[in-house]
Amino acid sequence: MRPTPYHGGLFIGRNCHTIEDSSALVCNALKRKVSQSHRDSYEQEWSLWNRVRKTLNRVSIIPRADAALFTANTAAMERLLKGSFPWVSISPKLHILMCHGQDFLESFGSIGLYGEQGSEA
Repeated sequence: MRPTPYHGGLFIGRNCHTIEDSSALVCNALKRKVSQSHRDSYEQEWSLWNRVRKTLNRVSIIPRADAALFTANTAAMERLLKGSFPWVSISPKLHILMCHGQDFLESFGSIGLYGEQGSEA
């Protein structure tokens, strides 16, 4: 099974690839509004998400080494969310990504169908 591109060559859309560009702006907006430890955790969460996002949006078979990094990064995101932001409620889509995405990636070599349309289906 080979991945098929959507949205002009990407799974989730070109705008998803610009998220990383804005993450620093969001983190800077938190200055003087949250504690330093929460801001550090938030910046680390963005960093992990930006790594995970690159695997999500690839229109190609993901190499095993990248799949292993995806698994490690999603596990780190989950630990960080639970440890630093215990009040945050995890959406069903994020749960699917964090807890089941690795199995899908291993079985099919791509995780692009876990974009919004795929996970809702």
